[in-house]
Amino acid sequence: MHSDRTSKSNTKHTNSTESKLKQLLSACWWGYADGWSERRLAMIAESFRSGAAVDESTLTAVFNALDIDASRDLVNAIKLHLRTEEIYYPINVRDVEGASVPGDLRRIDTVLVAPPEHPFATPIFAEWKLSAAINGGRNYCKEHADYQNQLSCYVQDCCIAIPRQERFMIWIGPQRFVDLDPRDWGNKAITEKDVSKYSIQESFLDSQAIANWDAYVSLEELRDAAMSGNFASQLFGELLKNTIRAKKL
Repeated sequence: MHSDRTSKSNTKHTNSTESKLKQLLSACWWGYADGWSERRLAMIAESFRSGAAVDESTLTAVFNALDIDASRDLVNAIKLHLRTEEIYYPINVRDVEGASVPGDLRRIDTVLVAPPEHPFATPIFAEWKLSAAINGGRNYCKEHADYQNQLSCYVQDCCIAIPRQERFMIWIGPQRFVDLDPRDWGNKAITEKDVSKYSIQESFLDSQAIANWDAYVSLEELRDAAMSGNFASQLFGELLKNTIRAKKL
């Protein structure tokens, strides 16, 4: 289901910006961060230096790159919401067989998989939303007519080849959305006003509201888990903490 990766060794813990960046990279799988742009590396360094936010794609890229030890406390926080005791680690969706439908360009942000010796573990698919809009539109999905978006499609079988009953689905976002139904989980989900304004089928509003996600996990919960974990985990927690504060999520 996934490719094998090898972890880097830990380095001495120091607090300078350059050292924090190096130590974060040392907690990533070999080669996984090699393709990161200078812009991304500079953004991470600036967050360590000044407390600035990182963008959503950078935050998820860092999470996906963390090895088993660095991601353990974060993964355990996610597992508390699910019916599983398996060991998991994050991985880029492009490295997971069956994580997308051939010819479909839609990709969820993160997949958590078990080590190869646990081939029957249920994978955990996760979509992250900080302040970015929920993607959707009339031509968003080739299989479903009328309007669709990430909230409704990701929990069906139109863009992920692994059947829905064989995967967990979680949404990761700000704490303030935890107790709301899915249509209120982020910017540009469809509302009652949009249905009449854009002539969208009323049935979509209902299906979006009851979309079959297994759990909503808050960014703040992951931040706290990371900050209480090992040093590498705390480095990710610092990026997440800075981003939550700077973006006023």
